[in-house]
Amino acid sequence: MSPSHASPADQTLQLLTRRYGVGEPLSCEPLERGLLNRGYRLATTRGAYFLKHHLGGDPQTVLSLASRHRATSALADVGLPVVPPLADRSGDSAALVDGCWFALHPWLDGHHREGGELDVAESHRLGDLLGRVHRQLEVVIAEDRDATALPGNDHHLAPPAPRDALPAPA
Repeated sequence: MSPSHASPADQTLQLLTRRYGVGEPLSCEPLERGLLNRGYRLATTRGAYFLKHHLGGDPQTVLSLASRHRATSALADVGLPVVPPLADRSGDSAALVDGCWFALHPWLDGHHREGGELDVAESHRLGDLLGRVHRQLEVVIAEDRDATALPGNDHHLAPPAPRDALPAPA
């Protein structure tokens, strides 16, 4: 099955790789998986990365992209097998280019497995892991809300205004 989306423009890739300090882009291949976002395998002169183009996601999501990234990092900090996004040169976990949000993650080799490929023991282990992730996610989201909340102000749940947006590609 081939992906239904094209790679970002060359100028967008140049801006992103410069911002993240990961070398010069060599190739960017669309991935065929992803329900709420678009994904790419980005090869640069310094290695391979997963480039995620955030499309807005689930309309029921009440957490900003920055909050979701902080939650992922917090899950990694307690030893859960998640892959947090990399920080750019300004310390931000996402970059805005031409009205589109992107995040860069380390590339991990592997492949998606369909549910029917798992045996009973693997299914149990996956279910246990999913339960641990969800329980810990409740904790880290609550901690993030407490840490970022302003007294009497629920605006911390809204996506932050871009601090340092990149120019649109020509």
